[in-house]
Amino acid sequence: MSLGDYLIQKRLQNKLTQDEAAALMHITPNRLSRVERNIGRVYADEIAALARVLEVPEVELLNEVDRYRNFKLSMKNEINISPEGK
Repeated sequence: MSLGDYLIQKRLQNKLTQDEAAALMHITPNRLSRVERNIGRVYADEIAALARVLEVPEVELLNEVDRYRNFKLSMKNEINISPEGK
């Protein structure tokens, strides 16, 4: 599951629209949309607001962010490895 999928799942569990969640987080709906689509990164100052609005512990959210970043790095490394090891 991507970070965006996780955020959408938690938002929907809380019966929030994207606009409602963004307003509660004091960010624009476009910003939240970009994060949920894995286009924009989550900034440190947004973690507390996301956790509060999505009703998840900050540690759980940080673990999801970290898991997603590690996944992206591993995929990038796999793409950069040539078949001949050059």
